[in-house]
Amino acid sequence: MPWIAALLAFLSAWSIDRLASRRGFDPPGFEDPTRRLLASLVLSFYFFVGIFGPAMTFGQQPVDIDSLHYAQAFLSQVLLAGTLAAWLALGFLAVSEVSLRRRLAQVRRALGLRARNIEREILVGLGTGIVAWAMVLAAAFFLGLVLLRLSSEKALAQEPSELVIWMAGLPIAIRLAISLVAGVVEEVFFRGFLQQRIGILASSILFVGGHLSYGQPLMLFGLTLLSLFYAGLTQWRGSVWAAATAHFLFDAVQLLIVIPAVLEAYARSVAVAVA
Repeated sequence: MPWIAALLAFLSAWSIDRLASRRGFDPPGFEDPTRRLLASLVLSFYFFVGIFGPAMTFGQQPVDIDSLHYAQAFLSQVLLAGTLAAWLALGFLAVSEVSLRRRLAQVRRALGLRARNIEREILVGLGTGIVAWAMVLAAAFFLGLVLLRLSSEKALAQEPSELVIWMAGLPIAIRLAISLVAGVVEEVFFRGFLQQRIGILASSILFVGGHLSYGQPLMLFGLTLLSLFYAGLTQWRGSVWAAATAHFLFDAVQLLIVIPAVLEAYARSVAVAVA
């Protein structure tokens, strides 16, 4: 029901605005009530289109893989980046009483981009990203074994998601670009922007909600673990640089190595079963 999705989207945006204001994250432009309202509507639009709207129709509208173009793999990140750009413009542009240097510092703070040594944060992200990859795969494998042990085969995907198959078949450069863009944009939005305003749990729920289109129970379980890991990493490091690097590394390994290998093994098993 679209009206429920729209209501949830607006309430989410309104809650973010209230919590951010209490925690001292109001940008100078929000002294104008019109700007504040427009910024909340911008966030509401993203939550409706990117999270709550798709969640309400989850599983009802199968993706037509044959009609997809590789550029559509970036739509979610483009929407996120556009949402942030519009929100920042309303909050920081054309505020004459605040110097440009101070506004830039406020933008970095608003997005969790402040760091004493960015190169060191990237190295931390690479190291912890390997740990996160191993941890999530082991946890997903263990959960799969438990579900099979309990004879809960319906809880497991019977075949790979068509969307995942399509993404794994894209050119290597495109898959790398998807990993990089997703790692940076999603971490800046969900961890840098949202987490410091609404906390780890709420921002992680929204993060997982934005990935329901994958339709894989074990994948969603892994995404939940990853979100909590990235959240803790951001909390520990005080910026999103390490989390963005770890996110990129995980996605790149999955899209370039793990998923193609799994799909190849699945295809072989199907061929043997048919023979």
